[in-house]
Amino acid sequence: MGNVFFHAARNVTLAFVLVCVSGIAIADWQGAVWNSSPKQAGKDFRIRHRAATQAEKSNWSGKAEIAFDNYRMGDLAFHNGALLFRDGKLREIWMSLKEILLCDKLIANLQATYGPADVSVLDASRADLYTWHDQTHNNQIKLIHRQFDPKVVAFEDMCDLNYQPLQDSEDEVIAR
Repeated sequence: MGNVFFHAARNVTLAFVLVCVSGIAIADWQGAVWNSSPKQAGKDFRIRHRAATQAEKSNWSGKAEIAFDNYRMGDLAFHNGALLFRDGKLREIWMSLKEILLCDKLIANLQATYGPADVSVLDASRADLYTWHDQTHNNQIKLIHRQFDPKVVAFEDMCDLNYQPLQDSEDEVIAR
């Protein structure tokens, strides 16, 4: 997935910097542009990617058309990445941190970039949900961090990162 980290203090901060210009979200992060079609996103996305498999398509709440397997920045490596589309438009990007023990470092990097997160606990999965609202770049950033006691349950720990247009998340709140 390319160079997302900014130089100096931000060079290890994962950030999709999407700029809203005349109502069209334009990305300077690896070519990803909100609302683009799968075909256009496939052309514009500058990291190594592939068509999602049938299994990957069914693992997501949107339609995963594009997947990526390896993305590394410094000592933070990601996998299980997907670009999700709704109504034929790019609406979400998901990826998982490979080394769960580095999740606290990723959280600290995101906080250095976006400030303190809104933190809540997802009761069903006992996961911590960190949410940032980047008004300047029209992004909502969510990080889901779940750690299980292997003596109690046999689930895998996770550190998943999600980006979506801020407007979508605000529309969801208004609709509820």
